[in-house]
Amino acid sequence: LAADLDYVAKSCTTPCFDLWEEKFGLHYYTELVQCSALEHGATWAADHGDTERAARYHSAAITLLAALDTHWSDALGFYASRQEVDQDAPEKALDIATILAVLHADRPAGAHSVLDPHVQATLFKVEALFAAELAINADGPGRTAPAIGRYKGDIYYGGGAFYLATLGVAEFYFRLAAAVRTGSSFAIDRYNEPFMTRIVGHGLLGQARWPANEPERERGAAAIAARGDAFMATVRHFTPPSGELSEQFDRATGAQTSAKDLGWSYAAFLTAIAARKKAAQSLDRGAADG
Repeated sequence: LAADLDYVAKSCTTPCFDLWEEKFGLHYYTELVQCSALEHGATWAADHGDTERAARYHSAAITLLAALDTHWSDALGFYASRQEVDQDAPEKALDIATILAVLHADRPAGAHSVLDPHVQATLFKVEALFAAELAINADGPGRTAPAIGRYKGDIYYGGGAFYLATLGVAEFYFRLAAAVRTGSSFAIDRYNEPFMTRIVGHGLLGQARWPANEPERERGAAAIAARGDAFMATVRHFTPPSGELSEQFDRATGAQTSAKDLGWSYAAFLTAIAARKKAAQSLDRGAADG
């Protein structure tokens, strides 16, 4: 662990290839998961009496947090997935990798967590992109959540929807529901207000923080969890009776394509289910407390 964390602390500001092994640059996903590893590593080193490593890891994590903040764009209204070295393919700026980063880093609160209004605004943009981008989302009676791909203009095996992406969005909502039900709140601004309006059904721009009271917390957490269930229903719709999960399902037909029985697809299902159970437990406890 020390050798790995030493390497991360030394190289974390160096450009690299992205999560999809496609583009060279400085990537939100890589920076955020490195930051989380270094934050945990600093605690681990301190607990083992290695104050020099703890300080070095903490310093590198602070540097990464500052770099992550620069990915936010007021003009675009989302966290850009990368700061390119070659400055090509700007359509990749809005990428589900940003949301996956938040899940995999698992920061409990604050910037770059599920409670970050800018992360919520980014997810709203991702959902809107694929609702319009993928033909399978135009013909979905009974389905209220879109299947999610990677980024606009994806051509890998036709650029369809990914199980790991759609399940990741479901997991995001379950984690947010659990956080809200157990006492967390977050700011409302012009960027995440559309995200919340879709969930609660009315505008919140005049409200500084949400939720503002216990009834709002209870109803809101349940609505957030229901949004997660809607994405699970979309996955179920495009899963064959065998339960097999490929990498993608076709953007026009919904047929499975790309890598068969992808380990990441199954892992994304398991973590989404675990997050759903945690959200359900928090909702049940809240009802019992009430």
